[in-house]
This record gives sequence, C-alpha cells and structure tokens, in this order.
Amino acid sequence: MTSLQNTPDSALTRRRFLKMAGISLGAVAIAASGVSCASQSSSELKTTALDTPDFLFEKENDMQSRLLVAYATAAGSTIGVAEAIGKTLATSGHGVDVKPFKNNPSLEGYQAVILGSAVHGGRWLPEATEFIQDHQAELTRVPVAVFCVHIMNLGTDEKSSKKRLAYLDPVRSLLPIVDEAYFAGKGIDPDTSSRFERFMASLMQIPPGDKRDWDKINTWAGNIKGIE
Repeated sequence: MTSLQNTPDSALTRRRFLKMAGISLGAVAIAASGVSCASQSSSELKTTALDTPDFLFEKENDMQSRLLVAYATAAGSTIGVAEAIGKTLATSGHGVDVKPFKNNPSLEGYQAVILGSAVHGGRWLPEATEFIQDHQAELTRVPVAVFCVHIMNLGTDEKSSKKRLAYLDPVRSLLPIVDEAYFAGKGIDPDTSSRFERFMASLMQIPPGDKRDWDKINTWAGNIKGIE
C-alpha cells in the first residue's frame, strides 16, 4: 500500500480532508440535535423550559361536539399551528380543547381528536408517539386526524412528497387516520442566528424565517375529513 508522503500536494489533500470531515461532522451534529422541523434560533436554544399552554374554545350549548387538539412542540412553531386549528374548529360550531401531549390529556368526552407534532429526525417527537401507544385503544374508538409541522421536504416534487408522507408511517401503523396534513414551521431566524447556524441551515437546505401558511392551516382545519 502506498503511504502518504510529506509533499505540498499531500498536505493539501490532508487539509481538504479535515475540512470536509469537519463540515460533515457539523451537519451530523445539527441533524442529531433535531434541526429538521421548526429549527431553533440562538435565542430559543437558550430557553430551558418551553411554555406549552392549553387553549379552551367554549361551546355554546351541550348539543355541540367537543374536540381535542393535542400537540407536541420543540421550538414553539407547533403551538401556534395547534391554536389556529382549535380556533377554526370552534368557528365551525365545535367546542375545542387544545392541550400539549406532555400533560397526558384525558380522552374522555371527546367526539373526535386531532393530533399533531413537530418533526425531528424524520419522525414525530417521542412524547407524541408515546401518547398514541399509551392510548391506542381509546383512540381507535373516535375519528382521529393528524398533522405534522416541519421545515424540510417542503417541495412539490416526488422526492419531497415521499419523504414527507413517511413522517406519519409509525402513526399509521398504530391508528386508522381519517385525515392528515403537513405544514411548514419555522426555519433559522436570520436576524438572531449566528453565521455558523445560517451556513449549516443553507448546507442542509433549511429555508430561513417563519414559513407557517395560516391560510393553508385554517383551510384544512375547517374541512377535516371524517369530523362532523
């Protein structure tokens, strides 16, 4: 086997190798930390405990159905999406509770359930899938719609669509789903993120800024299949 000699050309080769290895390791580190949905800005990374509020949209009378919107978030994008879905459902005549999965909401008294999560590493957050596993029997007795909030695979091409649809494969294996939706979340904040964060986001083709499409979100919420 030929050994690498201490020549100018071989030194350049080593430098290029180390540079490329550093970039690859950086990309892997960011991917492992979950920058695949609602990517965290530098200010969000400093937050030790993200507030995950409940929202209550009261029904006008006891004849109306009551729905649960349960969500899991990593950087906050999904909170706004879940709230918007709850508001739109309420304008259609439903009473709606919006609650985080981490509080393990009860399923008693709901006529339908809408479940949503941020996507990290190509999958829902663990608290969301664990909730479904723990309440699988109860969830099979009511209509269940689901939604994803993500920042990668947003394109209309076949490759993006295939990867996007795969986010829900584990959920589909556990539950019959009456409807599903995919919404863009937040990318890197160009005003608060570091140069390195912006570079890595560009390398991973993560678009900057808030990409949530409120018209798309509200339109889906107002027309969810299987929920009367």
